[in-house]
Amino acid sequence: MPLRMDMGSLLEKQAEERGFAPFVKMVDDEVWHTYAEFNAMANRLAHGLKELGVGKGDYVCIVLTNSVEYLQFSYALKKIGAIEVSVNVEFRGVGLTRLLNMTGAKVIVTESFFCEPIADIWSDLEHIDTFIFLDEVDLSKTPMNECKSLTITDVKSDCVDNPERNISDTDIAQVQFTSGTTGLSKGLLSPHRHAIRKGEGVVAACQLTEADCSYTPWPLFHSGAAHHEVLAVLISGGRVVIRKRFSASRFWDEVKAHRVTWFMIVGSVEAILCAPEPTPEDTDNPVRVVFGCPYPIPRKDFEERFGLKTIDCYGLEDAGFVSHTDIDDGDYLTQGRVRDMYEIRIGDENDDPVPIGSKGEILIRCHEPSAILKGYFDQPETTLEAFRNLWFHTGDLGHLDEEGRLYYHTRLKEVIRRRGENVMPREVEEVVQSHPEVEECVAVGVPSPVGEYDVKVFVVLRQGGILSSDELKEFCQTRLARFAVPEHVQFISHIPRTPTHKPALKELDRLSV
Repeated sequence: MPLRMDMGSLLEKQAEERGFAPFVKMVDDEVWHTYAEFNAMANRLAHGLKELGVGKGDYVCIVLTNSVEYLQFSYALKKIGAIEVSVNVEFRGVGLTRLLNMTGAKVIVTESFFCEPIADIWSDLEHIDTFIFLDEVDLSKTPMNECKSLTITDVKSDCVDNPERNISDTDIAQVQFTSGTTGLSKGLLSPHRHAIRKGEGVVAACQLTEADCSYTPWPLFHSGAAHHEVLAVLISGGRVVIRKRFSASRFWDEVKAHRVTWFMIVGSVEAILCAPEPTPEDTDNPVRVVFGCPYPIPRKDFEERFGLKTIDCYGLEDAGFVSHTDIDDGDYLTQGRVRDMYEIRIGDENDDPVPIGSKGEILIRCHEPSAILKGYFDQPETTLEAFRNLWFHTGDLGHLDEEGRLYYHTRLKEVIRRRGENVMPREVEEVVQSHPEVEECVAVGVPSPVGEYDVKVFVVLRQGGILSSDELKEFCQTRLARFAVPEHVQFISHIPRTPTHKPALKELDRLSV
């Protein structure tokens, strides 16, 4: 049965039932934090925050890199009904100003490294009056010198008891932001139930138990790490190893050292892990299952190389973990079947259903209240637009087959309209990346002098690779429709990426200038 509790109560339940079983550690730490220890620390921070005047419904910004302390503050807020505003540590300038002002949060939990970006915009910030730092910081010589400055030690209460509260799992737990790679970031209003249903979806898909261990170098301010991994671990009673950031050179060594049994693939990471030449030792690892979407190389090849199973899925921060393949079904073509809690329609421009097998926008209905986002913070028009005609509009293009399996194609806004034809960036990228000299690539649309758009690819060559634009175009001509062959090729040293390893399209735009 689906859980009917808030995330703070879930932690307390597992702490009571699992006690001294290991729960979480940083990758370089020698000692695990048990469920009981982690819950006690979250309680100390919860009581301390209440003493500062933070209560139910109050917004608190967390701007931290990955750490156990990040999670302790996150769950402390959930225990008192306060709302975590999860801020991407990469934001700067106007974008950062907008996020910190948006909710009216007065308290910010951060680290010393973030003082400079905040000082740069301090004159434009409207609400913050209290800083809680993980480390010692002297604000006296900064523009923030009149603010209250505390450390995590200052905030910790001596009380380790579970705080009394009145919280529903339908209450808002977090404001999470879209990446903002192509436009303004939207603040997603995420209820407790919404987050828990994501975690439960991963537990079911990966068949997780208390014996499993996860590994996440992905940022905790996004739902991938926070909900699909850490929360899935909390639900299943397993263990999670956290890293500050992804390292390709240390990935497999750390996975082996901590006996990791499952992890999530994001962005281009699968291709990065497959970049070195295969060796017989690749299958010598403890991992049994990996899940993610999309896979830039064939899933079956990834499975055979590393001796594990893969799960493809479809989901988004807004709506949750919508569909997934099964571990042993041999389905390497689709994003699997839709979970029972959802209904999916493939809609045309009027949101009417298209025939089976035809492409259209993926529209979602959830049969359970508060199991998807409640809207976008302070953006009623955007919320109404997303939920128009009784369906949530994902902005994704896909189709369903006769067996009800979902196929994801691309983002609707990323479809390149060229000479009256629709070009799918993902299909172009698959072909370009299949060239033996190409490490990775991104396909985008650029304005054409004759109207609509041309196809452009940004290409990173393999180490020592030699390839010209004309040679790559010739390679594509026999593998792509004529209208999809790239008109422009730009070779670059690396693909700029967001913290979740999505291509940073704004930075690619600047490279085009």
